[in-house]
Amino acid sequence: MKKILFTYDNYIFDLYGTLVDILTDEDSDTFWQKIAKMLNCDFSEVKSDYKSLCEQKQNEIGAEGEFELLDVFDFIIKKYDSPLTKEELAYKFRKASIVKERLFPFVKYGLKKLKKHKKGVYLISNAQSCFTLRELEDLGINKYFDGIVISSEFGVKKPSPQIFEKALEQFGIEKSTCLYIGNDPIDDIQGAESFGIQAHFVSR
Repeated sequence: MKKILFTYDNYIFDLYGTLVDILTDEDSDTFWQKIAKMLNCDFSEVKSDYKSLCEQKQNEIGAEGEFELLDVFDFIIKKYDSPLTKEELAYKFRKASIVKERLFPFVKYGLKKLKKHKKGVYLISNAQSCFTLRELEDLGINKYFDGIVISSEFGVKKPSPQIFEKALEQFGIEKSTCLYIGNDPIDDIQGAESFGIQAHFVSR
């Protein structure tokens, strides 16, 4: 990585698994019991509702599509007559699911160095904005990015070239000036290269 640092004008990063070391649990009974307690309902019922709704929405838009999870939370709070807003439930849901979340070593240092050298720093993440935007702030790295694209807001996810195309249009930068950095050989590396962006694989 050191050999390519500062070679390009713009650096586009993946987030989870590249900059952020994260482990979540959305499957255990313990997790769903926490969610059921928030909603005052049966944990197996709300778990079934969540899973089936997510599967239904994903099937509707296809494998490369990304649905908006807030729509699922909106359905759930209405069904269970919860006083929570869909945004509040999303935040509590995410917090309850996180087993581990931290920045990988030297992430802030690297981002600061890029900004110091007047490089463009951007983010393209397969994620849900209702989770990720707040986590970027909580982790203290949102301020380093000149532009952020999250798949749930675009309706398409990596490795589709469409998300890279839409992102670069939004960022106002040319692919020839960019290096994409990620930890997934398909979503990140193959996805970026299929759109014509140079890519660098980070093994975590």
